[in-house]
Amino acid sequence: MRSVKACIRITAALSFVLFVVFSTSALHAQQRGGRRGGQPRTGTADQAPRTTLPPEFDNRPFDITLQQLPPQYLGCDAELVYTRIKNGKENSKRKELESTQKDEAGTKQSPLLPLTAALDLESTYAFRFNPEERLYNERDHVLKVYCPFSTVSKNGKEDESRRGLRVKYQPRVDNRHVGTNAYGAQVEFVELKFREYLIAFANFREFPVERGVVPSGTKQTSGKDSGKSTASGGSDESPKRETITGSLNVTPPEAKQLEERVAVLAICKLVDPYITSDTVQQKPTPDNPRDYLAQYYYIEVRLLEVWFYDFDTGKVFMKMKAEQPTGRP
Repeated sequence: MRSVKACIRITAALSFVLFVVFSTSALHAQQRGGRRGGQPRTGTADQAPRTTLPPEFDNRPFDITLQQLPPQYLGCDAELVYTRIKNGKENSKRKELESTQKDEAGTKQSPLLPLTAALDLESTYAFRFNPEERLYNERDHVLKVYCPFSTVSKNGKEDESRRGLRVKYQPRVDNRHVGTNAYGAQVEFVELKFREYLIAFANFREFPVERGVVPSGTKQTSGKDSGKSTASGGSDESPKRETITGSLNVTPPEAKQLEERVAVLAICKLVDPYITSDTVQQKPTPDNPRDYLAQYYYIEVRLLEVWFYDFDTGKVFMKMKAEQPTGRP
């Protein structure tokens, strides 16, 4: 009897010791693991610092009344928007082919395009792109931001009725080397292939479009040179281009910071047929050993506004709005 009681006391003592050991271990594990919910602590000496996640594309309709953008705002992903509309149109065509003649009312409805739960054909979209050139006038404290239009091609030829803004560029092949052609002459062989995603719009005359040489090569000018197209590196032989130009009133320190941070948003609405595409191809020949393939994917829109902003902070410097057509050719 006495031995049984001793065994019970020993067993209870062991249970208490094990409880203390496991509780202490769990407490230390929780402290090493970090905050509540299993989230790791930050700023500790034995842990690598947490890195900042890269910015993400916006999959929601854009609020055109905003006065401040989120830092590092990217807007919509043009490739994703184009692909979803393309897939939606293909699905709609298949449904039309599978439908019966009795269901004519259903085939005449607008296609159901699988964009996202928030974005649809009626949403306002914002696509980010980088300006081609920036030029600061020190005397007037004005930073000029140049955004040239791209041509829009149709069946391999330029479409004069529309203009484009390139919002995404995907290089595929860019090989160049010097060799000997079939005639024994030394020539440069070029293989250039790429994809571009652009927004294409017909209402470009509703914006204050300038036609001239886009400055290049110089980031700052003095007041006396600001009115000359050749003072900033351009030449009279450079091609003239149609350009939307933003004039931002900023201080010299701001201008220096914005040299690589200024970005542009094209805010727009989709219009029928929503998307188009074209391919320009040139096969190499003995006289011209150039293998060229350009694939253009257009999102068809009506351009509403063009915003100039600081990509790092989201500060909006200027909003350029569409106006009524002026009747200019």
